[in-house]
Amino acid sequence: RTEKIRKKIMTSFIVVIVLMSIGTTLGAITLFYTTRQYNAALENYGFSQGDVGKAMVSFAEARSALRAVVGYDDENEIEEQIELHDQKKEVFQTYMEEVEKSVTYREGIQAYNDVLNELDGYWEIDGQIMKLATSNDKDGYLKAQKLDVEQLTPKYEKIYAEFADLMNLNVQKGDSAKDMLHVVEIVITVLIIGVIAAAVLS
Repeated sequence: RTEKIRKKIMTSFIVVIVLMSIGTTLGAITLFYTTRQYNAALENYGFSQGDVGKAMVSFAEARSALRAVVGYDDENEIEEQIELHDQKKEVFQTYMEEVEKSVTYREGIQAYNDVLNELDGYWEIDGQIMKLATSNDKDGYLKAQKLDVEQLTPKYEKIYAEFADLMNLNVQKGDSAKDMLHVVEIVITVLIIGVIAAAVLS
């Protein structure tokens, strides 16, 4: 009888060890998986959101500076706005390179390409307006305003809308990844609790 009790205790002990090992393994796998998926979501969507946001801001600031050049009369203010415009344009192009690197998923690449398609010809029109606004032509600013209203403004609005679509897409993808990780954590937590309960009851 003592031998049977000893064997039963030993068997229970082994079962507990096995179940606890399973629980520990599940916990380790969960930690590895969630960390990896979190990093992937951050790299694919989080960083991209930041880059897109910075590109949108610098694009809007370049646009604002151009409109100031067209509208201002003071030479010093015009010079400051020209310098600001050129600076923001350069910053924008730098951020666009970062967006291209950070957007790695299919829908995002397509949305980024849509932005590029709309950008085609934008800076050429921007340059024409700048040239007219700073020319010696007494009607230059009027011609610049006309070109701005008829050609650049519609193009700017389309580009900004495409940027907004890309930003929203990143947000949606990031939210989906977060929700998926939350579900995985719940499922694995329930499994671990089940394993621990089974070990206690063994």
